[in-house]
Amino acid sequence: MGKKILIMICIIIIFCIFLSISFYVMNQSSQRNITNTNIPDVLSSDYLLNVAKLGGDYLINATNDDGSFVYKYDALSDLESSSYNMLRHAGTVYSMLQLYHVTKNKLLLSASERAIDYLLSFKKTYDNVSCIVYDDEIKLGGNALAVIALAEYSKVTGDNDYILAMQDLTKYITLSQKDTGEFICKRYYSTGEISDFISEYYPGEALLALCRLYSLDNNESWLDMAEKGAQYLIKVRDAGISTNNLVHDHWLLMSLNELYRYRNNSLYFNHSMRIAESIMNKQRDGVNRVSEYSEWIGSYYTPPRSTSTATRSEGLIAACHLTNDFGDNDTSSRILRAIKLGIKFQLQTQFRLENVISLPNPQRAIGGFHGSLTDYDIRIDYVQHNICSIIGLYRIISE
Repeated sequence: MGKKILIMICIIIIFCIFLSISFYVMNQSSQRNITNTNIPDVLSSDYLLNVAKLGGDYLINATNDDGSFVYKYDALSDLESSSYNMLRHAGTVYSMLQLYHVTKNKLLLSASERAIDYLLSFKKTYDNVSCIVYDDEIKLGGNALAVIALAEYSKVTGDNDYILAMQDLTKYITLSQKDTGEFICKRYYSTGEISDFISEYYPGEALLALCRLYSLDNNESWLDMAEKGAQYLIKVRDAGISTNNLVHDHWLLMSLNELYRYRNNSLYFNHSMRIAESIMNKQRDGVNRVSEYSEWIGSYYTPPRSTSTATRSEGLIAACHLTNDFGDNDTSSRILRAIKLGIKFQLQTQFRLENVISLPNPQRAIGGFHGSLTDYDIRIDYVQHNICSIIGLYRIISE
């Protein structure tokens, strides 16, 4: 009986994959003119900066007067979504400030400042510390990404007006860490009840927030917390998991890149390399995995999506910096190749002048990144992760 059930499950999985690929093929044949196919073989620093600027222009135009964003925009119907996500709001601010650091575009800075004001309007007090509350939920990732965004603001402007706010928001991260190093991912503001929800990515975001705040105020207790959290993730969460099955945790890769530089523990370097290997082993790179279609090269899921590729590119960029400084040339070269393949795939999902002509509102879509080769919704976090990964590669090439 068990064998029959297993066979049935396998048949269902194969059928679902077949349907996904068939849907992709049908959509490509009818909507192919919308996909950006004008990607150069060699990604120069100038080219990368120009496409990142286009993404920044989209976000400037998507920032409302009150600092909120047009969260999701359907480029095919020219309609906005009424949904919202405060974590992605904070992450988007972070990407805008990363881009501002390179371009010094004052419109980008002004939009970022409005978005910061909007973000901080959701700051409330819980148990004598500050936290970001949205829809009665306090999410570890919400506080962490707010700190990361504010830390980036301080870094790129030299303005330390938000230091106290960052420290107070980080105290909530302290409040959320258990003795084991594990973090509470979500609780409800009105009752204080702890949710049983566990995020794969919030802990890595929290570690990065701790490292970024330490870089500004040199408080060693933030690094102590970060080490405690990192060791839980490596020794407990990821213990016994084979390299190929590790979570593709880009936030953890980013935080370990920084934590290793502050606290020189080989555990952090080695785990970073394992996660990077896990990502590269799952990429359609023509070596570990053959691509079903030429335009899928560099991607991961079936059918592939823009943001899942971009987040992995971000993680690999952090690993590339780590191995450039402390590893070997062969590993650096393999990681860099994977980053370039990923970003070439991502760039197919950017709306540019040459592929928006059939849209109802072409100018509004330009610069945005849509969900996949057949999904034309633009969401702020799609643009966020693509900008961050493109700027990351830009910096590697420039350096």
